Amino acid sequence: MTAILVFAVWALIGQMIAIANSRYHWQAFYVLSATLIPILWLLYQAHNWPAVAIALIAAASVFRWPLWFAVRWLGRQLGLWQRKE
Repeated sequence: MTAILVFAVWALIGQMIAIANSRYHWQAFYVLSATLIPILWLLYQAHNWPAVAIALIAAASVFRWPLWFAVRWLGRQLGLWQRKE
């Protein structure tokens, strides 16, 4: 139960940062990413894989733009699509 509450607070902080000034979004992304790993481990120990899968889907919602940039970069590196000029 505690692990779910910790993740809920993490998601709430992520959403509040999304509302804030965009100047701090990337710094917050690094901090939230670093704190997500131990929270996922807590979820795994307390509730097993289904809770981790749901948490990863929710984290993808919080990290939607950094995730989109990473997918685009990876696609360009693999030659799947080219950058529009």
